This record gives sequence, C-alpha cells and structure tokens, in this order.
Amino acid sequence: MTDFFERECVKRIQTGSKSFAFAGRFLEPQVRLGAFALYSWCRHVDDAIDLAGGDSALVSSRLREIRDGIDFAYEGKTSEVFAFEALRWVVAKWNIPKEYPVALWEGLRMDATVFADGEWGIRTEEDLRLYCYRVAGVVGVMMAYVMGARDPGAVRHAAALGEAMQMTNIARDVKEDFQLGRCYLPREWETAETSQVRAGFDSERMYPLVVRLLGEAELSYDLGLQGISYLSKRSRRAIAVAAKVYREIGRRILSKGMGALEHRQVVPLWRKVTLLGGRI
Repeated sequence: MTDFFERECVKRIQTGSKSFAFAGRFLEPQVRLGAFALYSWCRHVDDAIDLAGGDSALVSSRLREIRDGIDFAYEGKTSEVFAFEALRWVVAKWNIPKEYPVALWEGLRMDATVFADGEWGIRTEEDLRLYCYRVAGVVGVMMAYVMGARDPGAVRHAAALGEAMQMTNIARDVKEDFQLGRCYLPREWETAETSQVRAGFDSERMYPLVVRLLGEAELSYDLGLQGISYLSKRSRRAIAVAAKVYREIGRRILSKGMGALEHRQVVPLWRKVTLLGGRI
C-alpha cells in the first residue's frame, strides 16, 4: 500500500483509540497496518450511524450505504471513501469471510433501531450478548484473521475478547449513553432497588447493574485471553496489552465506586506503562 494509506490508517487510530494505538506498537509492521486499516473501517461506519442522531431517514440511508459498501469491497470495487478502500484491502489480503463485516452491519442496524420506540432496548442478557458479538466480537474475529489465526478455537476466543471490551465500553459510557436515551444494561437485571433507573440517571441505582456487567466482562476476558496461544509472539503481546489496558478501565470503575459513573474513566499513559511491567 502507499505511504498515504499507511499514514491515514495511523492517524485514524491515534485519533479514535489511544489504547488500541498503544497496543498496536507491538505488532509486526504488516499486521499492524492491517489492524489499523480494519479499525479505520469500523470507526467510520460506527461514527456514520452515531452522527446521524435520531434522523431515521438518514440512519436508513447510511445503513444502505454501509451494506452496499461491504458488497462492493467483496466484489473488489474501488471506493472514494477511504474506510471502504481500507476494508477492500484487508478482506482481500487476509481472506476474511464476508459474514463478519455483515454481522457488524447487523449490529449497527440493531443499535440504530432497538431504541427507536423509546423503550429500554436491551431486554435480556441474551440481547446484550448478541449486541456485543455483533459490534465487537466479530471485530475480534477479523483481527484474529489479520494476525493469522483461523482455527475455530482462536475465533471463539477472539470473539469473547471483543465482547469483553464492548462490555467495558458500555460500563464506561453508561451515563453518556443514558443521556442519549440509550441503556445497554439488560432490563431483566432490574431489581426492586434499581427499578427507577429508567426514570432518570442515578449513579446509586445504576451502579449495581454496572458491577454485574463488569463481572460478566471479567469472565469474557478470561475466556478471550485463553486464545492468545494461537497467535505469534508479537501479536500475543499486543493483544495482551490491549486487554490489560481495557480491563483496567472496568477495574477503575469498581475501585472508585458509583462516583466513577459520573465521569468517563480513562487509563493514563503512566498506568499503561505500569501495566506493561506486570506479567502478561
């Protein structure tokens, strides 16, 4: 690929995710470029739906464009949109099955429509798992392909790690999402103590649900990290770093208590470096 392509991929991941950009330093150069290119597409389509706001016509239009873009990428057609050129290159080079980008599109569609009626969109833990698989588990699987891991066991573990990271995202962004009219915590988890959370954001009522979510995330991190043996030494290191950094977000929420929900939790650079000093 051209120097421009590489610079653009690096710029996009550095802007969109400091944690993934940090972990990517440990990858082999070509694998790193593939991972960053895949991230560019994932970030682009996610933003396309998020930035459409509540405009249902615009959301529908963008969903159609994304679905068409996936088809065109697999047909080898060029695109004027950088992110879809990145997708076309990645799926061709690493022979990524089309079912995975399509599953992510299904996740975007779920995200765009499940809250349309103003109700608590994620009703069951099964809904949560499906959502996390579609928007993040399949990203883990596609990353595994880029890293050369295609064994069914590797795929299963990669999906679990992606789902764990998505659960961490949900925990971190719970107040921000709530203010946008969204709650990804399953309604069936609601108890007598938390039954009023839908009436307005309340950290005290919401926190027990977040704690439960992070408990599920911990189990998925454990399952996901069991699969790093399928990866090369450098890829194994990069994935372990990414998992440690993301896991730390959830652990910071747990250690700080319900007040942690009032402000988006991040892992500062000094802490990332400290985490690297531990056993992975």
